[in-house]
Amino acid sequence: SSLAMVAASLLFADVSYQESVRYTGGTILEVVRGLSGGIMGKMGGGRLAQAFSDETYTVSLKGNKMSRVGTKTSMIYDLDAGTITIIDHQRRTYNTATFAEMKKNMDDANQRMSKQNPNIQFDAKVDATGNIRQIDGQPAKEYILTVTAQGQEQRQQGGISIRSDLWAVADEPGAAELRAFWVHLSQKGFDTFGGNPMMGGANKGMSEMFHQLSKLDGIPVLNDTAMHGVQSPLAAMGGNNDPNAPFLTMETTSKNFSTNAVSDDSFQIPAGYKEERLRH
Repeated sequence: SSLAMVAASLLFADVSYQESVRYTGGTILEVVRGLSGGIMGKMGGGRLAQAFSDETYTVSLKGNKMSRVGTKTSMIYDLDAGTITIIDHQRRTYNTATFAEMKKNMDDANQRMSKQNPNIQFDAKVDATGNIRQIDGQPAKEYILTVTAQGQEQRQQGGISIRSDLWAVADEPGAAELRAFWVHLSQKGFDTFGGNPMMGGANKGMSEMFHQLSKLDGIPVLNDTAMHGVQSPLAAMGGNNDPNAPFLTMETTSKNFSTNAVSDDSFQIPAGYKEERLRH
């Protein structure tokens, strides 16, 4: 297939697009926004409120590198070096870690924050609904992606589940190159979902969801995601006791796909930023 040929070449053509992430609701969002104006919200330079703040990223692919550049944080993935660089624009710092180091760091953080079984496994499935709609002048197919905790772990974890209603376009410029990069990154045991320690055991489920997205026939351009059953110390502080209330809902949109030349500047650490090593 064309995807296999692109992946085998391991040298990807230039592609770029805009990705917007909007947090739309959920118990954790209610708590974070309620605390953001208080002492806890101001700790760490207001990083609590920033954890679930809306953001627009410029995603760029060139050669064997991909960058996801935002106003608050950016990430650079380097397949050749096997590294991920996280840039904090507000603190003007960056850190670089190998895929293995980053995965271990997130697993350790998830275990500390959620006190959940780090070995939880997830089942994932994608169902095509047959629905088609026009998005930015392109025909988009609807898929329902569900991720649920398996067997005994599911009962122990309170039934973590993630559901995404997404629309994918097959013919966006650079679609084959983007999917091939995601597949190769997934094969290395990582994904383009950076993770958030406050999301507890849902991080692993979100990673599985992104692995499934890389298998779609097309690029997701609109994705509404809802997470349920997540155990989190912060969420427990909220006043919403509805067991059916979602932990978090979010909307991701992708547009302005282009195969124009991408500048090497998209993968550079800004001048004057200081390196910080990840804490283990």
